[in-house]
Amino acid sequence: MSKTKSEKEQGKEEYREEEREREFDRSPDPECPFCAALGVLNRRKSRHPEFFGHLRQAEAEMLKAFRSLIDDRLEECREEETPRKATKIKVR
Repeated sequence: MSKTKSEKEQGKEEYREEEREREFDRSPDPECPFCAALGVLNRRKSRHPEFFGHLRQAEAEMLKAFRSLIDDRLEECREEETPRKATKIKVR
């Protein structure tokens, strides 16, 4: 059986992805481990779209969580800015 044009193109793209990964592994000065992991994951997006959909949703939820912490702290700062009334005390 002969491969269709799209199968051949997909095979070439997969080969190029693997070659990029091998090239990174041989790099004398690799990037940070977190960036490297993200790079590998980004190259896999087309193969696992459902996984990356879930990952994108998780990212949005993490950002919302951080936003809630920031909003709470901003509210505390606003309350601290409110002038406090002086309390009169007796000194003997």
